[in-house]
Amino acid sequence: MRDHLHDLWEDLDLPEAYPTVDPRAVRRRVDAVLDGAKGRGPRRPLRVALSGLLLAAVGITASISIALADTGQALPPIVSDPPAVSDPPAVSPTPTLPPDGHGWSIIITPEDYDSGNPTRDRTDEISALPVYPSGPLSAEAQQAAAEDLADALDTTLRGTDGPGVFLLADGTQLSFSADAPEVVIEPTDCSPADLLSRLTGGGAVETAKSVHYSFSGEPDTQSRSFPADTGQPLEEQLLDYTFSAARSDSATSLRLTLTPVQQGVYPIRSTEEALSLFRAGNYFGVETRPEEARVLWVQLIYRTDGIGSSFLQPFYEIIYMQAYWDLTPVMHTEKVRRYSSISSAYVPAVTDPYLDELRPTWYINDTDTGHGIYAPS
Repeated sequence: MRDHLHDLWEDLDLPEAYPTVDPRAVRRRVDAVLDGAKGRGPRRPLRVALSGLLLAAVGITASISIALADTGQALPPIVSDPPAVSDPPAVSPTPTLPPDGHGWSIIITPEDYDSGNPTRDRTDEISALPVYPSGPLSAEAQQAAAEDLADALDTTLRGTDGPGVFLLADGTQLSFSADAPEVVIEPTDCSPADLLSRLTGGGAVETAKSVHYSFSGEPDTQSRSFPADTGQPLEEQLLDYTFSAARSDSATSLRLTLTPVQQGVYPIRSTEEALSLFRAGNYFGVETRPEEARVLWVQLIYRTDGIGSSFLQPFYEIIYMQAYWDLTPVMHTEKVRRYSSISSAYVPAVTDPYLDELRPTWYINDTDTGHGIYAPS
């Protein structure tokens, strides 16, 4: 049976041994003849003929590819060297979560947080303030305060019921704090403003109210009464606001803050320095991103509960908000977008040379907050 090798064999005038020749041997012999043949006449070289066939095949393939492209079908894949291995894609660092998800007080407007402090946005008018020993009033001071309160309530002292507890003739009980210069008056139907007016001989009294909201949106209104501004210097207004203040503890009780014995007067740092310390993370309060905080206002305060420090001393209170705070996960109300949150940070007002002596601290939830104010001893 003939095949294409027979025709090729005759075309090249090879000896007629092809019927028993291995095809691979034939191919080697054909190539040798093609490479060495001379004077064979005008026959078309096989390689040229094969090249023509290859070109024709390429043309057919190209026409098929064009036809596929014209019909909108996908082009066949092109086989090529594998692409060079590139550097692995850069891995984005895990974003750092903010330390606080929301402020510690929930409000509707920032003014809900305002408690009537006379130094709001006026702190640079004060250059020095007194410092007081922390703790309760002395026994003598408690006795004198009890007598003044009995007169203001139109009654008299009836006796005592243990240390710091005085009984009045009308049934009212005065309970002086064992930790701070405060006294609780109960039961009484006297309002904070009325009590202060009586204690000051009919002086003008101002009452400020602040509102905080629960996670369900329920309001909690807190009021504070203190002697009204009567042209006194700003530092005197601050001391009256702090140490002559009355507020309701319940429907039938009042809490009154009293002035302790002064320790001394100390210079205070500027508002700008206090803000710089806050921005650098040197403050008392919950952990936050102070460099991103939107500061609403600054005021001077005293912490009168005496927790954690041997002295009652002034602090800058920095009221701020953060853009990243979100109340959605914690509030249980459909009107969550109505609310915002707000926080305070505290920077000791007394200048650095006195900090080791006064050792200011600020506890939140019975925990000392990180501050960077001074190296702990």
